[in-house]
Amino acid sequence: MNSGMMLEDVKAAVQGRVPVEFYGRMGGITPFPDEVLDEIRRVANNTEDVTDKEREQWLERLEKIIEGGK
Repeated sequence: MNSGMMLEDVKAAVQGRVPVEFYGRMGGITPFPDEVLDEIRRVANNTEDVTDKEREQWLERLEKIIEGGK
């Protein structure tokens, strides 16, 4: 995972045809399987439009995770 280095490349490649979300970790930290599953479920159940603020939204979710909430 990364800090979003490929995010803009992916968005350019899909040219708006599909929504693009971001899930990354800094420092080479590999997410646990349950974290990946939670993110898959969140994206699958998301009915809101995806914005161009993927990184900012991820940081907001990460802060909640760090604080102990989901």
